[in-house]
Amino acid sequence: MLRVGLAVAFFCLGLVSQDALGREGCTTAVISGKATPDGRPLLWKNRDTSYRDNALAILDGPRYRFLALINAGDSSQVWAGVNEAGLAIMNAEALDTEGDSVDTEGFFMRRVLGTCRTVAEVESVLVRTDRSGRGTKSNFGVIDAEGGACYFEAGNHTYARYDAAKTEMGWLVRTNFAQTGDGNGSGWFRYARARELVGSLAQGNQLTLTALLWTVARDLASPWGDPRPLPFAGRFDAAPPGWVQTRWSINRYRTAACSVFRGVKPGEDPRLTTYWVILGEPLFGAAVPVWLAAGEVPGPLAGHPISRLNRQIQSLEDAAYSDSSRPSWFNTRSLGTRDAGTLQVLRDFEKRWTSTVEGALGRMRVHGVDVDSLRAIQKRAAGELSRLLEKLGATQ
Repeated sequence: MLRVGLAVAFFCLGLVSQDALGREGCTTAVISGKATPDGRPLLWKNRDTSYRDNALAILDGPRYRFLALINAGDSSQVWAGVNEAGLAIMNAEALDTEGDSVDTEGFFMRRVLGTCRTVAEVESVLVRTDRSGRGTKSNFGVIDAEGGACYFEAGNHTYARYDAAKTEMGWLVRTNFAQTGDGNGSGWFRYARARELVGSLAQGNQLTLTALLWTVARDLASPWGDPRPLPFAGRFDAAPPGWVQTRWSINRYRTAACSVFRGVKPGEDPRLTTYWVILGEPLFGAAVPVWLAAGEVPGPLAGHPISRLNRQIQSLEDAAYSDSSRPSWFNTRSLGTRDAGTLQVLRDFEKRWTSTVEGALGRMRVHGVDVDSLRAIQKRAAGELSRLLEKLGATQ
C-alpha cells in the first residue's frame, strides 16, 4: 500500500498538483463483514463541503422511510442515510466520471433510500437511468442487510460496480476520483492515506467502528507528515508552532459531518442497523448512535433551523481555526492537554456509548428489537454530548 512518505514524494515532485490534492471532496470506505471482527459491515463517509449546517431527518419514500443526513432546512436531497430495509448509502463526488451534468447525487440517494431494499435493487435503478441519464458523477457506497457491500462509480449514462466482499481484503476506499475515470479527479493523498490506515487495521483484525472513528476519520496526516500526538509540539511550514494544516488530511477544515453505518449480518433484524453520526469536523465532536426504528431524531441532532450539536461543534472549530489568513490551519493547543483535553473527553464519551450500545444490541439480537430502549439511548447520548461540548467551551 502507498505510504504517506511516498505520497509526500509525489507531492514534492509535482506529480500530483496542489489543486488536485486540496480540492473539496469526501473520503469514504465500504467495509464488508469479511473484513470486520464481528462479521458486520461498515459504511463510512467524511463529508467535505462548504455547507457547514448539517442535520438529521426522518423522511418518507414511495416504499421505505429513511433516516438521512441533510443540509439543514433542505430535505429534497440527502448526503448519507439508511432505510427501513437496512440499506445504507453515501457518496464521494468523482468529477472524472463520464458525462457533462453534475450535482444530482443528493436527489439520487434520496430516491435510492426511498425505493431500494438491496444492492441489487440499487443496481437496477442505475441500469434504468443509464438510458434517461442521472446527472451524477460520483462514487456511491452501499451496504444492505443481506451481506451486500459495494461501490457504484456512476457517471451520467454509465456505471461500474465494485464489490468489497469479492476483493481479497474485503474492503474498498474511494475519494474524489473513479477507477473508471479519465484521471482528472482529486483526493489522491486522502485515498492513499485512507487505504494505508484501513489496510493496517484490517491486517490486525481491528477494523471496528471505534478504530474507524478514531484512527481513520480523525486522521490529520498531510504531505508534511503526521502531527500526532496532539496537541502538536512541532512546526510545519511557516506556521506558528502547534498549528496544523488540514487542507489535505482526511479530517479537514471542510469536513462538515462524519457518518458511519454499522450494518447487520444476514438474517439479523435490519432495524438494528446503527447510524453513528458526528455533525461537524470529527476532531471537534463525537459520534452519537441513532436508529430509524426509534421513530424520531433526538432534539440536539435535528435542524430547527440547524442542529444544536452542529452549532456547538462549529463553535469549537471556529475557536481553533482562529487565523483568517490561514483558513485551513488550526491551533492544536485549543484542544488542551494530551491527558485531559477535548480529545480525551470525546474519546471517553464514545467509548462509554459504544459499550452501552453493543450491550443493548446484543440483547436485542436475542430477544427482539426494543424501540423504547433505542429511543432512550439515542436521546441520552445526544443530550450528554451537548452538555459535554458546553463544558468544553462550545456556545449554543
